[in-house]
Amino acid sequence: MIVKTRASDEAGTAKRRELAFQSFDEVLADCKRLADVGYHHAGNWNLGQICQHLAAYMNQSMDGFVDPPPFWMPYAKPVVRALYLPKILKGAHFKIKAKAPESTLPSTNADDEVRMHELEQAIARITAEDAQFVDSPAVGNLSAEEWRKVHLWHCQHHLSFLVPAAKR
Repeated sequence: MIVKTRASDEAGTAKRRELAFQSFDEVLADCKRLADVGYHHAGNWNLGQICQHLAAYMNQSMDGFVDPPPFWMPYAKPVVRALYLPKILKGAHFKIKAKAPESTLPSTNADDEVRMHELEQAIARITAEDAQFVDSPAVGNLSAEEWRKVHLWHCQHHLSFLVPAAKR
């Protein structure tokens, strides 16, 4: 895993990290490290909320997406697929402002340990050899390997907003 920090977009906030996860083991190790040493926020969600959101999205990629896509998504899908999917599959870092589907929004009191366990269970599901995925509402059909790369990118995007603190 490659870790760098970069200045945040807003003065006075913690610096975001640039993460480059190569495996889901690295994702879980980063979560455990953050829970162990504590962290500063460079965004709005805590570790539990991020884990809850990531787990919900992973599960919906297999079980079906709950929220209907915006009315404009069918028109945007080819553009999103052409412009963003190649970058995501390479693990590239880029700014993206997208509203999370309502059903994947975390609770305000998400417990880090409980939600980390949920993420661990979701990762076990998506990494299973026989994992079956549904089409992405944003980019359409993806292979299982492409879905896993999308999930790794999604993890590195959200976890980059948490910056480890000094050991307690």
